Amino acid sequence: MHYSIADAQQPLRADTRSTATSKHSDGQAFRLDINALRALSVLAVLGYHLKIPGFAGGFVGVDVFLVITGYLMTGKVLADLAAGRFSLWSFGMMRMRRIYPALAVVVISSAFVGWFVTLPGEYLRHLRQACYALVALSNFAFDADNGYFAMAAQTKPLLHTWSLAIEWQFYIWMPLVVALIWRRALPSISRPNVMLARFWLLGSFHWRGASGKATAT
Repeated sequence: MHYSIADAQQPLRADTRSTATSKHSDGQAFRLDINALRALSVLAVLGYHLKIPGFAGGFVGVDVFLVITGYLMTGKVLADLAAGRFSLWSFGMMRMRRIYPALAVVVISSAFVGWFVTLPGEYLRHLRQACYALVALSNFAFDADNGYFAMAAQTKPLLHTWSLAIEWQFYIWMPLVVALIWRRALPSISRPNVMLARFWLLGSFHWRGASGKATAT
């Protein structure tokens, strides 16, 4: 399979275009196909939660969103590495400006409303989950809050932040791994091709591990 630097730069061609071009707030060119998939994912998740017939598997929309994010953000890191301008700090701050303001508003609002509508014990648990949400560890917090005495999912206003926490954790390790592989690749070998081979290898191991677990159960 041929994979060129031009392919890596495709999601972010807006970096070299005029600012008059339609863009996302973080500098990416508008992609109709990507945004259509996002819209379908949101509709699928909403249909699932509203129990609309035909949307029984709508929670898969979350997975689609994560795949889209992985594609776009990995493409940005590759494009920046190819252009020699990659900065882990700049990448992190770009995502922080895009995501954190809305997250902070949701977490603070839920904590404020929770003070008036929840019991003291439940409120303390909610505050703990809110703190975990602010530091991108919600998935661990909700995984620990499991079992016979766990609260019902409907009583956890921040339960949806588990996927955002996974996204943030991806933003931390992905640029580090990609930059490490990129800089260690031999100059005589196409770096994007090396990167693609590593991703295929990692995906293969993950698929085999998931298949083994499914067979064991």
